[in-house]
Amino acid sequence: MRSFILALSLIISVKSFAQADSFGALELAAQVARLTAQSSATLSPEQLEALTFHLQAAKAILEGGEAPGPIDPPAPVPSVCTEFEPEYQSTFQKMKDFAYAGQGLNMDSNGAKKYSLDWLTKYPCAAADRFISGYKTIRDFAYAGQGLNMDSEGSRKYALSKVDLLCEGVNLFNEYRRHYDFAYSGRGLNMDSAGARKYAQPRLEAVAFVCPISNFSINLVP
Repeated sequence: MRSFILALSLIISVKSFAQADSFGALELAAQVARLTAQSSATLSPEQLEALTFHLQAAKAILEGGEAPGPIDPPAPVPSVCTEFEPEYQSTFQKMKDFAYAGQGLNMDSNGAKKYSLDWLTKYPCAAADRFISGYKTIRDFAYAGQGLNMDSEGSRKYALSKVDLLCEGVNLFNEYRRHYDFAYSGRGLNMDSAGARKYAQPRLEAVAFVCPISNFSINLVP
């Protein structure tokens, strides 16, 4: 992709030198060629797509044609799961099963139904798997002796309170132990176990639970 863009920018530069007039196209084409060679390797996929679109538009104009139309914006992701979506019923059942399961929220049948209906008013259908996975990751960490060492009920409540803020890619155990070991070590802060836990938890949370709830409705990762 980057080599294609570079070649395209050079083609435009040559055509501009041949066809330029007093409007400054010569200088602009030279700048485009130089900046493309310098910066294309550092551009994001979105920036590369936009650059390619505009370079192709410039090439089309220089060849006597018309510039292509604007880039179609991506389809918006629904902010909540509505009954008009084909995934609504399966998502309702999935969240109800999650709420009812012992490894989930451990609710009774009526409570699980109410929870699922309420969840659907707050999240898009596509967020269900990610929400459940994130909840289980946090709950297991909170319950584990190598984690926060909470009881079953405490770990469930903790996971529910944090799942909306969970940042992808953070290993909860590794991040927590890094701070705990430093606080507990004689070469570190030399705290007792309880003190080291109190030291480590907020520092973990400052890294792992700072991503907003909008993660569930924007750029969802399958």
